[in-house]
Amino acid sequence: MSEVETVSAFVEGAPPGELADVIADIKSLTIDSPDIVANLAPAFENAHNALGQGQYFDVESSSSFTFDHPTQKASNVQSYVLEGAQSDLVKSTLKSLGPCVKEHFANAAYGVYPIEEDSKVAVVIVSNKYSPNNFWNGRWRSVYTFDPASGALEGSIKVDVHYYEDGNVRLLTDRPSTASVSSGTGAGIVKEISAAEKKYQDELNRGFTNLSEGTFKGLRRQLPVTRQKIEWDKVTSYRLGQDIGGGSGSRRPDRQKSVKMGAEFTFQDVAEHNTKNDLYMVVHDKVYDCTKFVDEHPGGEEVMLDVGGQDATEAFEDVGHSDEARDTLAQLEVGTLKRLAGDPAPNKPAASTSSSSNNADTSGIGIGLYAVLLVGGAVAYGAYQYLQQQQQQQPSA
Repeated sequence: MSEVETVSAFVEGAPPGELADVIADIKSLTIDSPDIVANLAPAFENAHNALGQGQYFDVESSSSFTFDHPTQKASNVQSYVLEGAQSDLVKSTLKSLGPCVKEHFANAAYGVYPIEEDSKVAVVIVSNKYSPNNFWNGRWRSVYTFDPASGALEGSIKVDVHYYEDGNVRLLTDRPSTASVSSGTGAGIVKEISAAEKKYQDELNRGFTNLSEGTFKGLRRQLPVTRQKIEWDKVTSYRLGQDIGGGSGSRRPDRQKSVKMGAEFTFQDVAEHNTKNDLYMVVHDKVYDCTKFVDEHPGGEEVMLDVGGQDATEAFEDVGHSDEARDTLAQLEVGTLKRLAGDPAPNKPAASTSSSSNNADTSGIGIGLYAVLLVGGAVAYGAYQYLQQQQQQQPSA
């Protein structure tokens, strides 16, 4: 295999949203071959709407443009009118596809193109979710081919999630799909696509439910951090037992006073509670005492300590917790945040962006993407933490 073929494989396998990083790494590793990136065009130009020489077209806007893959920038926009035997079918399919995508995806790009010398039609749907600050990126991508001669619709739904905090884990799924469109119309094509993707989403949802009830519980610690079972006759000596029974313990007096429900806290008050044995955090201007939950957090105590004593709203929402997790958090509420003059603005989750944004509810098909992202990241981190614990528990030879 030649050097260009080897490097092309890295480009084609670049995780979602990380192509620029891959290109930068290639350049740094091939200093002796400065022209190698220029020779990677075949790896980049794998698109149904390519006109050649770096030119592409968009049916909906009736325009063509030059696209530079290494820099991800478009330029030289010109007018372009689609013509051909399938132009009417392409436009009618595109017209039906738009509302469907907007209904089921919060952010997505989509397109319909004539392929194979204008004998077939390709339908593409892409929805991205990037969160590099939290070390994960993901993509839902559907590609279908419709043959007007036979009425056959074939395609695949691919989900790609990359999680790379303290490790490097990749989740790749590829679900093939086949259907017959007897009407041969754009509306008929979109109807079959919608049904196929809804079915796959339902399967994902069932899989995630089983994952939560089975695999995740299996990853959790079988014994407390002391490696000893609870002695119930001595339960009042445990910190949790003292909290329930109202007994005294080694906790700081000032902290005991502050856990009265309904109290108001300033940022300075919250910032003083930032250790494993005394940890507060703020979510949506409510203050939570998470001390008892630090050891039980599925992601490990490091995740909690990173946001201890701070406004954790963005981090909490960016991960996307389940209703069960939110109920658990609600039980830890101890008061509200009192913002003072000069305090930072509320920490809100960052809005997602895409090359073609459609601000719709995250229902329907779109939920499948976010579920994969959230669970994929959690699985990766949970598995990593579990393996680390197992290694630490093994007696040295």
